[in-house]
Amino acid sequence: MVSDPEILAVGFRLGLVERDEIISWADSRILEMSQPPAELIDLALMSDSHAQDILGKLGELSNEVSPLAALPAAFFRYTHRLRDRPELGPEVANGLWSLAVEANYDVPEELSPIFGFDEDYWLAMSGTFGKESDVHASLLSFCETIALDA
Repeated sequence: MVSDPEILAVGFRLGLVERDEIISWADSRILEMSQPPAELIDLALMSDSHAQDILGKLGELSNEVSPLAALPAAFFRYTHRLRDRPELGPEVANGLWSLAVEANYDVPEELSPIFGFDEDYWLAMSGTFGKESDVHASLLSFCETIALDA
């Protein structure tokens, strides 16, 4: 089962979750627990930390689900942000590409479109081919479809 730390980590890597949101989540979890784990306390204190350090701490709190396996749950929770803020599209596309690279390009068939969005945005933004709004619509449709698997 995908846990909040994994969903937050994927959302953060895709640019759909802000650092402050992660810190607030950690703070609220601490308040709910009588003996919070040290990793959670550390995370709550990481407002000025490097993104990789925050991701590492979220990893320590996770159930060791791969980022690709957590992707449907992250899209289920955060796709509305991409819908509301189309300017996030290129960052999401780049983050998806990074997840594929991290997985050594071993991506399930249903996730295979993640390989193209980054280049599609680049081509549209450079004026070489296509329109950015079309790429965004395609990315959003993909995210909404994958979110159905959460």
